[in-house]
Amino acid sequence: MTLVQNNKQLLPIKILPNTRIHVLTPWLERGAGIAMQIIKLQEEQKLPKDLQVSFSKMADTNNVSS
Repeated sequence: MTLVQNNKQLLPIKILPNTRIHVLTPWLERGAGIAMQIIKLQEEQKLPKDLQVSFSKMADTNNVSS
């Protein structure tokens, strides 16, 4: 993820109760690695326990063109 400008104050990301994050990546291993790091941060109490993380590989998604 790259943020070029923060005009709308998108950072830092605010994690509210029951926040869900989905990681979409070209490599499934990267998504799993990110999810593992989030779990580690939860165990260190640096992220809320109720934060839900999922991930998928971009090639496994359906592309719909209009």
